[in-house]
Amino acid sequence: MKFLNSSLNLNTWVSTRALDYLHLYPVKSEQLQEELGGSGIQGIFDKLLLTKADYFIAGPKECCRYSSTYTWNVIEERRNLLRQNNRKNKKNRKNDKNGKKRKK
Repeated sequence: MKFLNSSLNLNTWVSTRALDYLHLYPVKSEQLQEELGGSGIQGIFDKLLLTKADYFIAGPKECCRYSSTYTWNVIEERRNLLRQNNRKNKKNRKNDKNGKKRKK
């Protein structure tokens, strides 16, 4: 684990500091902390990051969290995105072969 920590930049929605701008809005600090402190919103933010991340490392199969619905949802969404990207890349290669311009 020490090797992983020293060689990879592991981010969560907290470490990305994506919500730091919220302090600029006239919302009471305690209300903001209460809203963001709940596991629901944290789970949503983490799932968004995990589905788009370069890597996703789940626990071993012996770990109860490996087979959680949350982990399964992340894995399935990553598979769906990979399939979509593969189809898009296959279509682009076919268009390149036929001399057509790519759509963005």
